[in-house]
Formats: sequence, C-alpha cells, structure tokens
Amino acid sequence: MKFLKPTAALPLALTLLSLGACSDDSTGARAEFGRPRALAFSGRGMFAAATTNPRLRVLNLDTHKVVRAPNPIFSLSIPTISLPQAIASYRSPDGSFSSPFVVSMTTDDPRLAIISAPRRLLIGYMPLPGIPLAMDMAALPEDGADSVVHIALRIGSETVLTSLTLPAELAAGAIDTSKLELVREADIDISGMIPKSMLASPTDPNLLAIAGLSGDGNGILLINTAEKTVTGIATGVPVSSMSFDPTGKRLFAVIDSLTCTAAGTKTQAVTQPRTKASSTVTPGSEGQRAGDGLEGCTGLLAVDVETGTLLRDKPLKIPGILRGIAAGVSSELELPDGSKRTVDPLLMAASTEGALYPVDGESLSLIKATKDAFKYVLKHVDQKGRESFSETAPEDIAINPMRAMSETVSILYEGKLPQLKDRNGILTAGGLMSAGTDFAALGAVAGDRVEISSAKKGCESFTVTSVSVGQLGLEGVPQNCEGQVTYVVRAAGTYLVTGSKSGLMGRVEEGQNFVFEGPEPFDYGEEVSADPALAFTMNGIDHDTGCGWTIKITTDIAPYGVPLSALIMPESIVCDWTSGDFYVAYQGGNAILRVVPRKLEHGSVSTSDGLTMFR
Repeated sequence: MKFLKPTAALPLALTLLSLGACSDDSTGARAEFGRPRALAFSGRGMFAAATTNPRLRVLNLDTHKVVRAPNPIFSLSIPTISLPQAIASYRSPDGSFSSPFVVSMTTDDPRLAIISAPRRLLIGYMPLPGIPLAMDMAALPEDGADSVVHIALRIGSETVLTSLTLPAELAAGAIDTSKLELVREADIDISGMIPKSMLASPTDPNLLAIAGLSGDGNGILLINTAEKTVTGIATGVPVSSMSFDPTGKRLFAVIDSLTCTAAGTKTQAVTQPRTKASSTVTPGSEGQRAGDGLEGCTGLLAVDVETGTLLRDKPLKIPGILRGIAAGVSSELELPDGSKRTVDPLLMAASTEGALYPVDGESLSLIKATKDAFKYVLKHVDQKGRESFSETAPEDIAINPMRAMSETVSILYEGKLPQLKDRNGILTAGGLMSAGTDFAALGAVAGDRVEISSAKKGCESFTVTSVSVGQLGLEGVPQNCEGQVTYVVRAAGTYLVTGSKSGLMGRVEEGQNFVFEGPEPFDYGEEVSADPALAFTMNGIDHDTGCGWTIKITTDIAPYGVPLSALIMPESIVCDWTSGDFYVAYQGGNAILRVVPRKLEHGSVSTSDGLTMFR
C-alpha cells in the first residue's frame, strides 16, 4: 500500500512518480488497486472495485490505510464478479449507520455479487434474468432495516427496473439466493432509457435517479418507487455520473461527452447561441478552437429534486471533459489572494484536463482564482521573432480579461495559418491534395499562398484559387513539381492574427478594426462584461512577410483548480460527508487520491497539503 504525500521540494507530477516505490506502511506492501473504477462507503470503510481483477479492496477511513488480509503483508482482497463496474452500499449522511451489505455488478456477468461489509466477505451471487446496466442501494429508513438494491436490467430489447431486498440478518452468514426474490417494478416504465448510472437519494428511501441516453431527450429520470412515478428531466444530452447533495434536495450530473458527440444529441435545451459583436474582420475570425465540437456536449448540470427541473438553462462549463462529480459538505477554501471562502455545498469535479475543480454548489458557479492584476505587453518582431523598434503599432487595444487567455497573440503580415504549416500533401496539376483536411475550416481562402519546403526551382510558391475538403486549387503547377511535398499556407496581402493557445483568431487589413470574441467566459457567479476577448485598430504598417507585432497577455484569472498531471483517467469521485474529504479513483496510475479541501492550494504542483495518494 502506498501512502504518499507530495513534498514542497518537488513538483507534484514528479513527486508522484519518483516516490512510487516508497511507502511509510510498516509492512511495505502495495494496495495494488488494479485500475480502480468504483467506490462505495460502508461504516468506516471505503470499498474500491478493481477492473483488472475480480476483487474489492477496503480503505480504513480512520487510519487511512488499506485493510490487511490475515497475512499482514498482503492487502485484503474480497472476491467478487469479474471486471466489476459498479459497487453500492448505503451510509447515512451523518455516518451514524450503514447497510451491512456491499453489492457489485458488471455488464459482462448476469449476476450480482453480495458482500458482508462488516465481515469483508463474499457471501453469495444473485443470478439476474438479463444484463445489468446500473444499480444502487436505496437509503435505509433506520438503523437495522433491510437493504433494498435497485437494478436496471436489459432483458431482450427492453430496459426494466427491478429491486432486491436483502434482510439485514443475512449479513452474518452465507446467503441462500434461492430464497431471495428479484421483483420487477412493472408499474415503473424506463424502457426508453439506456442507463449509464443509477443513484439513490441519501435521505429518501423511495427516490432514485437514473442517467443515460434517452430517445426523448430526458437524460435523467427521477423515480419514486412508492408512488410509481417517473419524472423526466429534459437535459437534451446523455448524462453519465451523478451526485446528490447530503440533503437530497439537489442532484448534480455530468454530461456524457463521448456519447453526446457520437450521437449528435446537442440541443438548445442546454446550450444557447452566442451573440457576437459586430466586426469588420474578414471571415475566419473565430478560427479553429480546441473543444469546438464539444460546445454543447460537456459541462455540469444541476436539478432541483422537488420540482424536477434544471437549475441552469445551460451547463456549467468546466475545463476539459468531466468524468465525475461529487457533492460534499460546507467547506472553507483559501483563495490565492489569501482570502477565505466558505462554500456550501462544495462540489468537486474531476476533469480529463488533468485537474480537480472545486465548484460552488449553491450558486452553481466556478470559484475564481486570481493573484495579480491583468496586463499586456505590445512588441514589434522581425521575421526571426526578434524584437525590434517600430514607430507604428496597432492602436486602441482592448482586452476583456474574463474572456482572454494568458497567451501571446501574433499579428504578422502574411503569417502562416497555424494548422496548415509543415503539413504533408501531394502536389498535382490540379492543386494540393491532402485527404480529409478541411482547408476552409482551418482558415484557408482563395488568394492565399502555398509555400513548398525544399522545393525545386519554380516550385516554391503557388496561389490558391479554390478551397475544398481535401484539396486546394492552385494556379499554374508545372508537371516537374508534382509529387509528395511538405507545405505551409500563408495569408496573402493581409495581417494574420493567431494566439499561442487560441489558434487562428482571424485576419485584419490596414485601417480595419479587429474583434475576436473569444471563448464563452467561465461562470464565477458574477456578471461578466460582454466585451470581446480582444479588439484593436490595425494602424501599424509592416509589409515584410512574417513581420508584425505580438501582444503578450497575462490575465491570471482562471478557475480554481489543482493540476494532477501524473494521474489520468479519473473514474468515480465520492465524498466522505463525515469528514468532508473527497476520494477520486484513477485508472491511470492505479491510484486513489484523497483530497482535503481545507488544505488545498490553487494551481500548486508542489503542495504537501490536501492531497494523499494510495496505490
């Protein structure tokens, strides 16, 4: 078992890797979580499912050590079904009582594995009449009550909801599954849903939420098992993981980005068109930005459980693609400027960007982290990028620090299109061929210039006559120039504006006003100016190819987050409501990360507080 704290002397990514062979556990043994995916609490234990082996591990929440087998040099391994995808138990929000059972399922095995939580022992397998898609354990009304597991099954071409009651006294012995009854909830129709996850309310034994892909756009179903009612939440997009807050009054959910983009289910229900300011910029001012195709397919949703309605008209945008969300309790965070902020409830979002992001669950907003004042520096550059003196420069520069990124913006005469340089293609009499390349989307227009690297005499440069997918029409290509080439495309006779992070931002002529709208600003719970990210008047003159100006922008405004570059592929994220600590399972790195919010430091890669890794 690994119990590691990154030290302040080393960057976090380096620390996690370089200390990977060390341990402060006296046994020196490893936890070997085996690509952990799912987490569940019972009592003072947290159960973790491995995806590489049919087993569960248990982390003791009091000692923060992995529970040992009878032989103390080995971690306790609880047999379960092969490749477990989901595990479930129940613990009351105040931690005063728990279900004595932990159940485990996978879509590869039509069985439910039943484990005695106090004994940490597999006590039976329950056969199922279909493929299990999702499941969770309902809230217990009181200590000692029987546990009820709800399971969504695929039987033939139909999705059905079933329930299984586990009498509390059976946890003390072996379960005779022939005496258990799997009940089909015939009066509850979920046939239009392909469930991705199921979550039971922490306070209401009769309330379930099912998330997934629905043909009618209801990405979340709220189900009252007592009243036999189903309330569809019109998210317009498929939903993956969910989390109730400790009161059960709010439900937070993450958009299933991969399914969303593949299914083409983006709708106006969760994403609104952006109104751009008027501009005299030539076409292509927005350029190609990372995440364009995910505009309506990523983010965080929130539901008012009582009314069954969304609390925001569009998702809360969070950097990267979200893989998990967990709602915690009231927590105090220390911001980079030294101030403290109490967030109730605190949410923690795990992103593929390689970071964890705290979210204010009450205002449904990100937490703004800023240290220094916004600034920018304007400089002239020559063809080799060297700074030089110039009496003229772009004027009336206006930057919206809430929409602009910290980056270097280049304004170069006949600059290279950022995604069309040092590319390979085939030169023919008809033009330049490059299979699948959408030249128009990458900013090329008729009149641009294609330059060929290491070209024969007379083959160095050609003018673009037409632009289409996979081909640029070129003027006058001699036969001796045909063949495989490496090329760049330059904007001819104009200034090209590109950002080191934004990519192509547009083109601008002398005397024109340039406007770059930039990305939709992050929501920090405050009103943000609608002004564009960058605007200026092009009054500078430098007609040397590749020469012009740079604007170095530093905003120091970003969502509060903690980068974790050494840990990838976040899966489940849960919160221990009794302590306020979060736990994240990372398949990449075979690790579980404990996060103590009150000790976190924004943007730090060398913090020794707030983060503990088990592996």
